[in-house]
Amino acid sequence: MARINRRAEEARKLSEGDLGKELEEAHRRLFSLRLQWATRQI
Repeated sequence: MARINRRAEEARKLSEGDLGKELEEAHRRLFSLRLQWATRQI
């Protein structure tokens, strides 16, 4: 739980633009992992 709180504190310090970039990167990572899972690469 402490890890989640720390990440939340870090997110609050970011600007709106930086949050958008972080979100976009998270979506790309998730897509990549789903693709790897679907093609049995992981």
